[in-house]
Amino acid sequence: SAKQAPVTQPQLQAQRMIASCESFAAQNKLTPLSIAVVDESGALMAFARQKGASPVTAEVAVMKAKSAARVGAPTAILAEVAAKDQAVRDTYALLQLVAMPGAWPFADSDGTIRGAVGVSGALAKDDSACAQHAVEANR
Repeated sequence: SAKQAPVTQPQLQAQRMIASCESFAAQNKLTPLSIAVVDESGALMAFARQKGASPVTAEVAVMKAKSAARVGAPTAILAEVAAKDQAVRDTYALLQLVAMPGAWPFADSDGTIRGAVGVSGALAKDDSACAQHAVEANR
């Protein structure tokens, strides 16, 4: 039988973040979600698509997470800035950043960004709250 690579601490943390988001979603009766956790490079560390979540939410969750990881800020902030400035929107498009609420970055104790959680499938504010909860519950 093939030996499985040992599960790393970041992978365990990523799985815990998904579990936290799923429990938040259940408590708040959100529609089915896709939840992605990426590292600081944007590489996918963990992913879940809940039964009933639209297929397109899978890609959107990953894109949101990658955007938050790259800029080191929640994507809701990108959305606020983009709403006011066409030049910023054009720049975001060029850099493939998603200016939609729903992703939250996470950092280690010295503030170095280590990745982000992206959520898609509910209302933007609920996607964002779920991602924030996932990060804050696993500090």
